[in-house]
Amino acid sequence: MSSLLIKIDEVISVNISSTKTLAIVVTGIVQGVGFRWATIQIANQLAISGWVKNEPDGSVKIIAQGDDDQLTRFIGP
Repeated sequence: MSSLLIKIDEVISVNISSTKTLAIVVTGIVQGVGFRWATIQIANQLAISGWVKNEPDGSVKIIAQGDDDQLTRFIGP
C-alpha cells in the first residue's frame, strides 16, 4: 500500500468575495493512476476553479480557487 503525502506550499488570500487560492503539491504515486482526472471531478463537484498538472519530478501541482468551505472540503479534514 502506498502512502500519499500532500504538501500545501502556500495559501494566497484574495479579498474579492472571500475567494482564496491554494497552491498544492502532491507527492507519492500520483502520476499514471488517474489522480488528475479524479481531482478535476472533485473540483467540479465543489465548484472550485483552477488547474492540475503533472510535474517533471513525479509530483502533481494543483491550483485551486474557491471560498473557505469549498477549499476545506476539497483538501479534506
